[in-house]
Amino acid sequence: MRLRGAFHIQPLILLALLLITPFASLPFVAQAGAVPQPSSPSSAHEISVVGDEIVVQTSTMSMVLSIPEEGAVLNVTNTMTGQYLKLNSSLTNYLWSVDDFTQIMTSTQSDQFNFTIAQSTNSTDLLMVWQIPGYYLVHALVEARADGYIGMKLNVTNLNPGVEIERVIFPYIGGIQSMGPTPEDNLLSIPEREGYVIQNVTHSVDIDQISLQYPGSLSMQYVYWYEENRGGIYMGMQDNDSNYKGLE
Repeated sequence: MRLRGAFHIQPLILLALLLITPFASLPFVAQAGAVPQPSSPSSAHEISVVGDEIVVQTSTMSMVLSIPEEGAVLNVTNTMTGQYLKLNSSLTNYLWSVDDFTQIMTSTQSDQFNFTIAQSTNSTDLLMVWQIPGYYLVHALVEARADGYIGMKLNVTNLNPGVEIERVIFPYIGGIQSMGPTPEDNLLSIPEREGYVIQNVTHSVDIDQISLQYPGSLSMQYVYWYEENRGGIYMGMQDNDSNYKGLE
């Protein structure tokens, strides 16, 4: 997702599971190794460190982030069905980028990085902080919520008053190949104007790339990637101020 113009805080990004598919569903997963297996529903929500990865888990989905510096999204899984987004690891190498008209900086260029995990009443929270001295201080909050959602927020502080931020991309999920092993069965619901569904998503987007804006061509702030009659993953933006943003 992207925002343009002078700003500090991006709207909340929610990655959530739809248990039924009345409209469409959206699977985004990067999975290395074994394919995830379906699990039983649970009220658990937790964030844990496993080796050089951070695992964000709710009752309906999980997300894996790399550490330390890059914070890249390595995996998104619908734990109720075992569906996962299959990602190209060579294109999944940062969590955010900032464009100031002259150069683009990403989470991989940070000189300082730290993170903390804290428990609150309705969520377990991961706070990640990157600093690029003389340029940006970046805070990313990831919430494993008791209602099953994973929420994400980003705050960019510009440390160089002589430079204007043009664009921030967050979260960056790169090289989506399919949801699961059969890309031909993948569908993507796009709420553009009256709305439509793209079939065989990754092949279609290779031929005709998508660039959508809100407010603008998008009539609602979400997309849904799914497999028919099975479910998928929904990604939406909770932004009551209707800030300008895009989906690429």
